[in-house]
Amino acid sequence: MIEHIVMFKIKRNTPADKINSMTESLNGLKNKIPELIDMHAGVNFSHRNKGFDVMLVSRFRNKEDLKIYVDHPEHRKVIEEMIQPIREDVIVGDLEH
Repeated sequence: MIEHIVMFKIKRNTPADKINSMTESLNGLKNKIPELIDMHAGVNFSHRNKGFDVMLVSRFRNKEDLKIYVDHPEHRKVIEEMIQPIREDVIVGDLEH
């Protein structure tokens, strides 16, 4: 099992509706990419977030399925249209267990 964890730092003064659209679009990928077992994206409410405002956790059966997801046109579309315009920084981590 692969856990794919991403934390996004959002540009200052980004309207809440743009952040909500971003998380909704990410969560919508569950219905579009068969290799994606589960995903949850949302606002990081931790007071220790160090400015990383949004995070997601997703699960895949193996590294090959993660690669399919990363390169999938629907995923690329969300990155280009919903994330890139409001993202200041990103941290990605992948765990295998």
